[in-house]
Amino acid sequence: RPHNKKKGSARTCVWIPSQNKGLCTECDVSIWQIQESNGLIRWCKGCKNFRPWKFFGGKFFVTKCVPCREGQKERYKEKRDSGKSASKSMLLPKEDVKE
Repeated sequence: RPHNKKKGSARTCVWIPSQNKGLCTECDVSIWQIQESNGLIRWCKGCKNFRPWKFFGGKFFVTKCVPCREGQKERYKEKRDSGKSASKSMLLPKEDVKE
């Protein structure tokens, strides 16, 4: 929500929330340009913070930055591998089947 610092001032500021509660979906997934630095930022749903656009790997439709996606990938592998080792111990050895 834009607001002026002083009445009659040409400069406007944008309020950036620390949480995205109350933001519409369009604002949640948009890429924002910072006027002073021409930098681009976007909201990361993983670390729940605005991150520089370059942290998203140039992929427009992702909702998490690369570090968050990498962390998620590692946690998934660990969970998957621990599940496989537990299920392997429960399986009986296969018998040779003649066709």
